Amino acid sequence: MQTEKKQSSNSVGRPRSISRQKIIDAALCLGGDKITMKQVADELGVGIATLYKYVANKDELQQLVVGQLLANLSLPKRRGRHRREYIRDFYQSLCQAMIRQPKAIRQLMEGGFGVETSQKLKSDFTQEILNSGMSSEMAAQIYVAVCQASIGAAVTELELEAQRQRRRKISNNDSSNQIIAENTGNFLIDALLEKIDSSIELYV
Repeated sequence: MQTEKKQSSNSVGRPRSISRQKIIDAALCLGGDKITMKQVADELGVGIATLYKYVANKDELQQLVVGQLLANLSLPKRRGRHRREYIRDFYQSLCQAMIRQPKAIRQLMEGGFGVETSQKLKSDFTQEILNSGMSSEMAAQIYVAVCQASIGAAVTELELEAQRQRRRKISNNDSSNQIIAENTGNFLIDALLEKIDSSIELYV
């Protein structure tokens, strides 16, 4: 009886249910960054050839993973706050997401995170800005500017982190560098907010 049950559970010829989304989910479970196609295939219990029916290569898989991470990103809501506070929160959320997933920086610079994810991020942001009484044209310009500022701050922090890792020890210089990174990020968003306010005054 037990033998028959074991044979039934290990029956051959019944392909595992797999999809593009399940491949992305498996990659996320494995860490999403420094993974191989074989690791993902093993996680799903399928052959590598099966993965290539859904994903062209490892680069595309990583792009999909980053896109999924950003699509799942819990972005702030304005909830009646002044637009400056909302813009700052959005900027910080996007910046931290790129620091956690550096590949997101390159993807954003090369044109986005995929049509669906890019449209969702832009739509969510611009809708909140439109609700504050600004024009759709201005909201779109602010979205681009915030993305550019978050890239600059994220790159600065990642470079400083790389320097800290190369030294392989924590020192007083590391604390200073952290302050520099935070100040750089604050300077970028503060300058952007000032520019936004100046532009708005021209429309009034």
